[in-house]
Amino acid sequence: MRNVVVAACIALTCVLGVYGQNITLPTTVVTGYTNLTALELSLFSKYDALSRPGAGTGDPTVIQCQLKLNKFEDLDPLAGTFTMDLYLRLQWTDPRLVFNTSLLDGEAFHVDPDLAWKPDIYFYNEAAAMTALDASFKLKAAGLLYWSRHFLMVFAADLDLTKFPYDSQSLDLQLVSYSYDNATIILDWFSTGAVFPDPISDPTNPLKADLWTINSVDNSSTNMNEVVGQTDYSLLTVSIGVTRIPTYYVTRYIIPLFVIALASSAQYWIDSAAVSTRVGAGVTLLLAIVSFMFLLSGDLPKVSYNTRMDNFVLACFFFIFFGLCEFAVVHWISFEGEDTAEPGNKNEQAEHAEFERDGSILVDKKRWIPQLMDTSLRFIQPVGVVVAWAMCFADLSTGGIAGLWVAFVVVSLFILAWIYHDISGYGIVRNEVHEVHVEDGGSPETIVHESHGVH
Repeated sequence: MRNVVVAACIALTCVLGVYGQNITLPTTVVTGYTNLTALELSLFSKYDALSRPGAGTGDPTVIQCQLKLNKFEDLDPLAGTFTMDLYLRLQWTDPRLVFNTSLLDGEAFHVDPDLAWKPDIYFYNEAAAMTALDASFKLKAAGLLYWSRHFLMVFAADLDLTKFPYDSQSLDLQLVSYSYDNATIILDWFSTGAVFPDPISDPTNPLKADLWTINSVDNSSTNMNEVVGQTDYSLLTVSIGVTRIPTYYVTRYIIPLFVIALASSAQYWIDSAAVSTRVGAGVTLLLAIVSFMFLLSGDLPKVSYNTRMDNFVLACFFFIFFGLCEFAVVHWISFEGEDTAEPGNKNEQAEHAEFERDGSILVDKKRWIPQLMDTSLRFIQPVGVVVAWAMCFADLSTGGIAGLWVAFVVVSLFILAWIYHDISGYGIVRNEVHEVHVEDGGSPETIVHESHGVH
């Protein structure tokens, strides 16, 4: 009998021990509160953490949401993502957890998040797993649960880089429930606002960003439907308007490219007879532009459209390549036929040289056409570089771009007319022609005299 009693006591002790482990709650008492362990036992001993508040009543549970934005860490255009340091605050009422405030010294106390039902709210456009830094879970007297979590998160962004590096972006933070639709959960913003404190109006809590300026923080509340035929899900969105600070790209890309494009006009000041010098200068500048294109490709994603920076790099590439092509034409015109000409036929070449008659003045095409091209491009190309910069980076309307093109054409024509007038009157050797009649009845002989200046 004694053995039976001992065995029964041991069995009862084991049963009570197991049962006690199943209902034992955290016994940590938060400073300032009294009778906390007893209150937790009374609230959660029969609480079902898998059942949402109001289940079975037909009414959805309202979850209030709020964000605190600490720092805008980074925006990666290659990956199409941005990183944000933030707090996600959720608040809802659970009637099963209403208690008498007289049991405590305060109106709220910390509880273990695993004890209560929690909404499965997540960021719809998150690009990587959440990194939770810390959390706080409180229960207030009226059954109000407050859940705050600190995250360092990476979000996907729909970037429009057409105006890069003078672009502005709208970065969205989207909150949605994973498994509860509008019939069971409705998401709403806190009465104090979607983002608190407001990083725009509150100077004491600015949203910091290294390479961006924060312009606006807006919020919206809509519905989404992922699968056709299912009910809608509440979707809360905070949109952050940012503008890139272009200083990095201006100093490292735009100014050097602008200088290189302007320097390419120096090709036209080199004598066309100095073939190696002129070709070497053009090829060197061309390689410099190509290297900038490779460097810039590392800072931009592979998109199906050109950015403003792409257009400017291509324009600079065109100016330098055009200089090489123009020299090829000038060299061909200037030295056409000279390498194959026989020494004894120089007089015959002079007699058959192409001339244009202007009264009594004959102008050699091999002289004035190359000089007109080189001299005019010395002034037209710098103007073109400035126009290309303005068209790529200035925020011009369609009418403004058209007006800029018209102005460039007018200036170019004016330069051409001025250079043509200059070289036809002063800047090129001209040939004055005199006809001498032979007295013995022979044909008249044409004598060509080289002279300078105006006659």
